[in-house]
Amino acid sequence: MTYRDYDLSTLAKAYFTNDELTKLYKLYDSLVALETCNRVEFYLDGDENEDELIELINVKAGGVRPRVLYDLDAVKHLLLVVAGLDSMFLGGEREILSQVKRAYSAGKPSPRLRVLFESAIRFGGEGGFRRRHNLYDISFVKFLADYVMRNVDKDSSVLVIGGGEVARGGVVRELLRNGYRNITVINRTTDKLRYEFGNSIRLLGLIH
Repeated sequence: MTYRDYDLSTLAKAYFTNDELTKLYKLYDSLVALETCNRVEFYLDGDENEDELIELINVKAGGVRPRVLYDLDAVKHLLLVVAGLDSMFLGGEREILSQVKRAYSAGKPSPRLRVLFESAIRFGGEGGFRRRHNLYDISFVKFLADYVMRNVDKDSSVLVIGGGEVARGGVVRELLRNGYRNITVINRTTDKLRYEFGNSIRLLGLIH
């Protein structure tokens, strides 16, 4: 499920919390979950039955059935993701590669999924597709942070809605680095944000 197929409110409903992912991994012998601001994706070995996972997503997202890709189509999709070519902003998910790495590390890959993800990470990594096609320095995070800093004074209040990788690992950190101190982040949960930023930002959680 990506921004191409569904609005962000639907994606938010389909998002699995850490506790839900832990339970989900127990249902499968081979699974990698990739969840970002713009996508909720699950990669399963071809020997797995995806029906139960599809039904779980259907229930969580209010009757929505996700798009399913098989075999080479699934491989091509992951390569587009790590290359930043499946982003809202061309090449703009430079951070997606680190997100894919973390998803792979936290996942439960079979030997075939291990080959797929390690090959994809090499393809999108240093010296890979981005570097060869001069996309490596393009980043939505840099674009957004620069835009905020050009238009908002350091003493102004900044409200960030959502604490995903773009906000948490990029924009908020960049603003703090440049002297912005009155930053509030609203997110579903605040555990990860509190761990990373402590008391340097104000946090508002939607789930208690």
